[in-house]
Amino acid sequence: MTLLIFGLVVFSLIHLVPAVPPLRSTLRAKMGEKPYRGAFSLLSIASLALVVWGFIIAPNDSLREPATWARHLTLAVMPLVFILLASNGTKTPLKRFIPHPMTTGVMLWGGLHYLANGEVRSAWLFGTFFLLSLLQLASRFWRPDEPKPEYSQRALFTTVIAGLVLYVVFLFAHPYLFGVSPLYG
Repeated sequence: MTLLIFGLVVFSLIHLVPAVPPLRSTLRAKMGEKPYRGAFSLLSIASLALVVWGFIIAPNDSLREPATWARHLTLAVMPLVFILLASNGTKTPLKRFIPHPMTTGVMLWGGLHYLANGEVRSAWLFGTFFLLSLLQLASRFWRPDEPKPEYSQRALFTTVIAGLVLYVVFLFAHPYLFGVSPLYG
């Protein structure tokens, strides 16, 4: 469990840097834009690898009995989550209503999976991602506004199709990747 928690702490700290504009600006100024992005990406990947490995080796101790409705709700909302994740970096009009769709998608994913799983390791993993996303969304209130991109209806169509295809792929790959079938429990 220690490796999982350590990986989550490192991943969270790295991803909280953009939420503190003076810190992010200072790091960008000292390192340069490309080295900053490169370091951010490498540290993110390394800490995510720690999280994944930590989750795999963590004991599967039960914390609570998850509610049946939570599993059904997760299954029902995950198509939207995948559409939100697929919209990252696109010019979809979804951003008019949801300014940061990927962060919102991760927040929904974490919160729903926290409710649908009852193990201690799942509580750490999904609870951390939920709280981190919530903090990142809240930080948008004190960060400068980002320029609004031009929106494209075609991008919306592509995003929805890509998100739904990813959802179906993950739905059927879930038992092989994570050992649990969302369809059959």
